Amino acid sequence: MQRVLVLSSYVASGTVGLQATLPALPRATIEAIAVPTVVLSNHPGFKACAGAAIAPSTLESIIDALEANGWLSSLGAIFTGYLPTADHVCWAARAIDRVKHANNNALSIADPVLGDDPTGLYVGRDVADAIRDQILPRADLTTPNRFELAWLSGIAVTDRTTATAAARNLAPPTVAATSIPAGDAQVSNLIVTKDACWTETVALQPHAPHGTGDYFAGLLLAHQLAHIDTATSLRAATEAVSRAIAQSGNGAHLVFS
Repeated sequence: MQRVLVLSSYVASGTVGLQATLPALPRATIEAIAVPTVVLSNHPGFKACAGAAIAPSTLESIIDALEANGWLSSLGAIFTGYLPTADHVCWAARAIDRVKHANNNALSIADPVLGDDPTGLYVGRDVADAIRDQILPRADLTTPNRFELAWLSGIAVTDRTTATAAARNLAPPTVAATSIPAGDAQVSNLIVTKDACWTETVALQPHAPHGTGDYFAGLLLAHQLAHIDTATSLRAATEAVSRAIAQSGNGAHLVFS
């Protein structure tokens, strides 16, 4: 049984943040320690939304307790998702360092949740800067969407070639980029390393609920822990997300098979 620490948002209703990442982790083989950075009624894109961020001091005490119980050293990975403020980013960076100190072989996977097309940034510029400068240099794998890849790299991303160049401009050795334009009504997901690139191309879905990126990142986390090869991992994750989108129909939430 693998044990992972997952830091992200929690919504009471919906399939974003932890509610989308955790379903990607098979319970038979992975024990997820889920720590919410913010607790909300639902995704902020709906008419009404209520909730609050969890204070970084409270989150720090949670990590303290996990360490006191001897659980940090047993972690196979730490996953960072939505971080609402720059102070939360600083806390998450410390958490990564503490996990790595307890177990140098633990993976660090970062989903840099900072914006999307067509709206752009939906966190403060200070948060986005902190994710780029503090989280990405600590990550073994990061999973940006097209907008995030372009913003983090400073390179315009319009196709596979520019996406590959942008990915290699980021700090992590492996970048899994999603929603890359691939011609008429198609998008690609890419996994890029310093010397290789794998691609899966699918039809652009006319309606995709929030949370697809969270789910995709969780799937790659599960595949990393299972030591699944890169090509198979990318294909399986892409197919699983496409299936969830199709099963959701025109609904507001992803439907996991």
